[in-house]
Amino acid sequence: MGNSEVLFKGTIILEIDDSETEAKLTFRPGEEHGEWTREGLFHLFEEKHIKEALDPGALEKAIDKFSRLKEGELSFVVAKGKKPTAAEPGKIIWEKFEMPEDKKAEAERIITEAPSPEVYEVRERRVKVERVEKKKGILPFLHGKEEKTVHWETKEERRRVGIEEKVEDFGFVSEGMLLGTVQPGKQGAEGRTLTGKSIKAPEASEIKVLLGNGVKMSGKEIRAEIPGLARRGSNWVDIIAYLSHKLKIKSSGDNSECLMDFSPGFADSTMPDVSSVLPECEKLGFKRDILKSEEEIREVVAESIANGESLKDYSLCRTEDGKIIINVTPDKLKAELTLIKGRGQGKKLSLKAISEKINSYKFKGMDIARVKKDLLDFYNGKEKKLKNYVLVEGTKPEKGEDGEIRCEFNFISEENAAKLKKQAEERLARLGDIESLKEFPISSVEKIGFVEKGAKVASIVPPTGGRPGKDVFGNTIPGEKGKEAAYKIFENLQASAAQITSKIDGLIESREINGVLELRARLHKNGNARISLSDDAMKAFLTIEPPLGPGAPVNFEAVKKIVDEEGIKKGLNEEALKKAIEKAEKGEAVENMLIAQGKRPVNDTGKKPKFHVQFASGKRVLIRESGRADYKNKDLITTVTKDQLLAEVDKSEIIAEDGWDVMGNVLPAVKQAETVLEAGKNVRKEEGSDGTLKFFAERGGELIYERNTLEVLEVHTIDGDVGVETGNINFAGSVVVKGSVQDGYRVIAGGDIVVGENVQAALLSAEGSIIVKNGVKGAGKAILRAKKDIEAGFIEQATVLAAGDVKVSGSCLRCRIKSNSKVTLDTDKGSLIGGEVRAKNGIGVTNLGSESWAKTTVSFGQDYLVGDRLQLEEKEIEKLKILITKLDAAMKKIERANKGNTEDLERLRKEKVRALKVMENRSHRVFTLKERYEEHIPSEITVRESVYPGVVLESHGRFYEFKKPKKGVTFFFNEKLGSIEEKK
Repeated sequence: MGNSEVLFKGTIILEIDDSETEAKLTFRPGEEHGEWTREGLFHLFEEKHIKEALDPGALEKAIDKFSRLKEGELSFVVAKGKKPTAAEPGKIIWEKFEMPEDKKAEAERIITEAPSPEVYEVRERRVKVERVEKKKGILPFLHGKEEKTVHWETKEERRRVGIEEKVEDFGFVSEGMLLGTVQPGKQGAEGRTLTGKSIKAPEASEIKVLLGNGVKMSGKEIRAEIPGLARRGSNWVDIIAYLSHKLKIKSSGDNSECLMDFSPGFADSTMPDVSSVLPECEKLGFKRDILKSEEEIREVVAESIANGESLKDYSLCRTEDGKIIINVTPDKLKAELTLIKGRGQGKKLSLKAISEKINSYKFKGMDIARVKKDLLDFYNGKEKKLKNYVLVEGTKPEKGEDGEIRCEFNFISEENAAKLKKQAEERLARLGDIESLKEFPISSVEKIGFVEKGAKVASIVPPTGGRPGKDVFGNTIPGEKGKEAAYKIFENLQASAAQITSKIDGLIESREINGVLELRARLHKNGNARISLSDDAMKAFLTIEPPLGPGAPVNFEAVKKIVDEEGIKKGLNEEALKKAIEKAEKGEAVENMLIAQGKRPVNDTGKKPKFHVQFASGKRVLIRESGRADYKNKDLITTVTKDQLLAEVDKSEIIAEDGWDVMGNVLPAVKQAETVLEAGKNVRKEEGSDGTLKFFAERGGELIYERNTLEVLEVHTIDGDVGVETGNINFAGSVVVKGSVQDGYRVIAGGDIVVGENVQAALLSAEGSIIVKNGVKGAGKAILRAKKDIEAGFIEQATVLAAGDVKVSGSCLRCRIKSNSKVTLDTDKGSLIGGEVRAKNGIGVTNLGSESWAKTTVSFGQDYLVGDRLQLEEKEIEKLKILITKLDAAMKKIERANKGNTEDLERLRKEKVRALKVMENRSHRVFTLKERYEEHIPSEITVRESVYPGVVLESHGRFYEFKKPKKGVTFFFNEKLGSIEEKK
């Protein structure tokens, strides 16, 4: 956009605040108030001598907002100077004096008895000092002369001053201790007006420090010259000379014993409370039975005070030697360590001795890092004894799973089982030759189920060998095999190594005695009758199965009842039914015998067409399952594909006659009037040998059925806008929109999309090309994607994705463009400003970027579709890595809980192997795609007029950033040097 182009019309007011550090632009729109260009705005600032303080980003934002303002008033701060910062006054930062609770009473006594503080204001003064110096004589035996010399020295003068004696803090201090720090005042920082003039900063004020006895000033620090009790007010401090007794209880470095430090103080200092020593030791974790008595401790303290000698690291514990004990269990599956710390004058534990002792056993599989950490924690901790600490555990050998019999049939209910047992006992003669009845009588049967001949009755699972273990020395311990499955089979069953199968159809009877499963198969089946109907209820079939063993036969009453229950009312064949019952009474089987048959209707279908497509309903509002009304997706277009069967017309002539089914339902005949159907544009008519006419679509597109004629339109045309009236468009062919595509709507086409006016914040997706004759005003939401080319008059704030070229007649503003060919803005107004462009074959523009330094990034010379696929593959690999990590964690959890011998563990392992294979295949694809993506595509960036600062060119990870404008340039990627260069 040039400097002379009109940005907006209205009134502009430039306001500067009283401090001359902030400038504000206020705008009121109006055609009658004048036109404003960038040149005019910059002239307005130059009149006020505002240049360096101007914020280009804020000005661009203001221009953007002003250009869209229709009414009212809008203000923006577009320039800022720098206001001066205030000065900070000087202050004293006092240290917090130490005051133990047990010393507080003593301190208060000292302060009460002490005289009032005497404090002085310290000043330095330069004074003249005369000195008499004797000069040596010229010769050794001659007397020298005396000469007076004058020197200037800095002397400290103390002048006593009165103070407010209120004590704000007090506490015991040692010699040289820091009492406070004088923080000088800070000078304020100068400011700067919009025109660059400096604004003077305010001056800082200093603070007066008053020092008393025992206190000195060292630079900016206030320190104690003597030990004693310090007291201070708001700006004064002194020290009352005093040294109290100091007693400190602590643990030794390895926490094995309790130690005491004692320093004797002044003779009149309060005697320390020795009675608190032992309780304090207990707080540190030391028990009374290992400590010296209170009398012994008091004696030692009194002797230290009398002699004036300090005690350092005096042990309060009774003497005991340290111990290291390692115990290995008889099965060698666990090694435990016991440590006892030495105390008093006893021998102390050392980490070296512990390490040598452990290493002497040569354990295998020990977690050295864990053991080292835990032993260091104990050595440095408060515990005196580490008992039965597990150094290493072996792996216990496991017993394998016992063999088992897994029944593969379903048991019937106890109630039904009892009925079958009773029926068998009542009909023992029909059981046949079953020798096991003495050993396994019917009365002892516990469970019963039905079985078919050859079916698996049970699986025989063999025992497994247990997983071997390892002892703490790394030796293998063999695993134990499980027990064999305990079972016994009787008649009509046969067993192999893996299963038990039935030799007959009948019953399976089972019981369990002393852990042994006993099984037997015997013939048993009640006679059974059933009726089956055809799907259309036009036929009824009877099947009768004879009884087996003690099963009950089927009689006439049972069959008649079934016929009535099935509702067979018409077409029953009485003779067939009698023959079936006679066969059943003889014990013979009856299979699917036809006993009833209906009559089908005779339909007169005339010549009415039968359509094989679902025509659009024409509804302009779609009601979803949730009950919400969808106004954007309307059912207005009937879409068909090439060679799709559209309709057929049966030409046969049949006289209609009603029919009926075996249930007695009337089946009315169809009587229809004749309808003529014709084939129109892109529809093919074929006639069959029986005279039937079939209509097929010769092309994909929109099906139109009007005036008994079918035709297929290749192009769907919208006479106006795509919006509320049309809803979203989804069409198999090309789409022509004579108006605009409004906000929030989408057009999806199997061919091209042509828009006569504008595209707003909408989605356009085409299998072919997209042509927008006016332009795109995307508002940051529009998306245009095409498998071929995209052309537009101008594009603003949109995402543009094309497998082919992107061609723009006018400007392209703040867009995201990706082209697997070339981006061309080939007119005088062809400016590409802001946003991000990726073009495999480069770009050709009139202007690139803008005078306002709009950030514009252009990538070229690579296949960006390959780059997209590469990113997708890498994302999938990351997902697989996360999955493998989760699978590893899940397997570890199962192994800790179940020793890893579970079906879930095997399933997770297989899933991990599958994931690793998939990841390996994807990694190969990533490698290939990276090679393809790194291949250079010959391409150029051609700018016919100007390229501005803010523009960045990128290719193969190399960048070229413009710091100043250039005109009429062409850039390319130098493969040999691996850099972006200007073409000379």
